[in-house]
Amino acid sequence: MFLLPVFLSLFLLSLSEKLNQEKTIQDENERDKRGDKRQRETREEAVEIYQRGLSLYDLNQKEEALIYFDQALELDPNYADAYVMQRRSERMS
Repeated sequence: MFLLPVFLSLFLLSLSEKLNQEKTIQDENERDKRGDKRQRETREEAVEIYQRGLSLYDLNQKEEALIYFDQALELDPNYADAYVMQRRSERMS
């Protein structure tokens, strides 16, 4: 008789811990989704800024274009095209 309440308590404690773990995983997944969305938005903004820089570069306004390429790289340091154009602009200015 005495063991039944102990086992029941242990079972409920174990179940509670499992539910807390699942909730933590769900919360982490939601944070990841929000982070992915922010990353996409940042990338899109970097592309827009890069394209403005390209327009200026094509108009032979290299120094002004360089500012935009720098800004694009601040938003997305892995943006290879912006890096290439940044270097070209630096050489041409």
